[in-house]
Amino acid sequence: MNTARVWIFRALVLIGAGTFVYSFFAPWWIARCSSAVAGDGDVIVHPYGLDDGGFGGYFVLMPDQGSEVAVPDWLIILIWVFFGAALLGLLLGIIFNKKTIPLFGKNLNISRWAVGLVGILYLLVAGAGMAFAYSKINALGLPFIGNAWVDLGNFAMWKIELDVTAWIPFGYYLALGTGVYLLLLGIFRNLIVGKSAE
Repeated sequence: MNTARVWIFRALVLIGAGTFVYSFFAPWWIARCSSAVAGDGDVIVHPYGLDDGGFGGYFVLMPDQGSEVAVPDWLIILIWVFFGAALLGLLLGIIFNKKTIPLFGKNLNISRWAVGLVGILYLLVAGAGMAFAYSKINALGLPFIGNAWVDLGNFAMWKIELDVTAWIPFGYYLALGTGVYLLLLGIFRNLIVGKSAE
C-alpha cells in the first residue's frame, strides 16, 4: 500500500467531510414571502428543522394551530444523532485506513465501508428529508417550487396574504452530490490507495 496514495485518500475523505458539514447547515429549501401586513421573510427548511422566518405566529391560524407543520422532537434528535455518527464514520475512514473487521466470512476494510456507508445514508437522509419537508410545505399551502399567492387567513383585523417565491437552493444539491461523492469514494477506495483486496 503506497503511503502517499493513502494520504490522498484521506485528503479526499476530508474534502467530503467538509462538504458534508457545509451542506448539512445550508438551507435545503427556501420560500421568500412578502406581505403588506406580515412583512417580508424567508421560510427555510434545514435538515434539522424549519426556520419560520418570523411567520410562526401566523401558523397558529391553521386548523390545528400550526401542529401541521411542526417537526417532531424525536426526528430532530435522530437527525443530530445521524450528523454525529456520520462525522464519526468519516473520522474512522481517515484514521483506520489499514484496519479490517471480520464480517460474513470476509475481512472488510473499516475505512472503505465507513465512508461508503456515510454516503449511502446521506443520500437516504436527503431524499427522506425532502419528502418530509414537502408534506409540511403542502400543509402550509406554500408552493414547493415557483410562485404563488397564499392566503393564511385573518389575524385580528388583518387578512394575511403572502406573495411567495420558493426554490431548492444549492445546499440541497450539494448534499446529494456529497452523498454520491462519499459513496464513490468508498467504492473506489482500493483503487485510490493501490490495493485490490479488502
